[in-house]
Amino acid sequence: MRYNTPSPSENFQRLLFRGGAPVATALLIVNAVTFLLAFMLPAIGNFFFQWVACDTLVALLRPWTLVTYPVVYLDATIQGFFNFLFCGWLLWSFGGSLERSWGSQRFALFYFLTGLIASSLLLTGTLLLKTVAGIDGFILPTACVVVAFCTIQPEETINYLFFPIPAKYFAALTTLFTWIYFGQGGHALLGLFPLGGLLAAYLYVRQGRGVSRAYSAPRQAFRGPDLGEPRSGTAKSRPTFRTTLDGSPQKRSALDLRGRLRDWRDRRRLEKLWKNSGLSGSEPEWRDDEKRRR
Repeated sequence: MRYNTPSPSENFQRLLFRGGAPVATALLIVNAVTFLLAFMLPAIGNFFFQWVACDTLVALLRPWTLVTYPVVYLDATIQGFFNFLFCGWLLWSFGGSLERSWGSQRFALFYFLTGLIASSLLLTGTLLLKTVAGIDGFILPTACVVVAFCTIQPEETINYLFFPIPAKYFAALTTLFTWIYFGQGGHALLGLFPLGGLLAAYLYVRQGRGVSRAYSAPRQAFRGPDLGEPRSGTAKSRPTFRTTLDGSPQKRSALDLRGRLRDWRDRRRLEKLWKNSGLSGSEPEWRDDEKRRR
């Protein structure tokens, strides 16, 4: 009996679309592959650095590198490895959520456009300060994605290393990290130029282009695939905000395990009260206890 086994291309397509964020997944895979190639084969890493990554010394002769640098990660060091893990988690969590809300095409345009603005401003800074700098990897555009997400949901709780941080403060920490990362080595003034990409992401969302009508109601913040309205042709998904006993919406992050456990306990208590009220059609638990006592 023959079975139709999926081809490698079909398996790869399933991998990309499994989480509903094919662009974010593809960016993670490409950066991981180029990181391994740069670590094991330095000659290939040098080729990528010359023709794909952005080197401000020759960026005017190779202008396409101002756009293509986010698809190669060439920092094959232990520091670069931990930066890759951290930024990969940010891209998967925040970027995947925005892509599921905006759609892949809109997210990809936002991702590369903010990256282009940041790299162009960094190139301007190197020309004004008469220095050089290189950009590769998804660190800079991912910081723009984080700022956009945190601007949409400033009060969302983000658990970073088991420490709950409001999203608005997490965006400030991301901006500080970006400034330090590109301003290290005595180039603190140069590190301010790529922050223009983060500012562009912030203004994009503040102008209402990154927020749909789902945000018009106060205190109703959504996460994951419910950040905005569903795309045409898809079923409307269930809102993911929680409601407390007093009726006020309570936002829960996907990583807020303690809050989700509290919600589960509240829901169980409400279900028990509903069952004991006699309105649910089931036998109240106190009657069972009375029968056992007799």
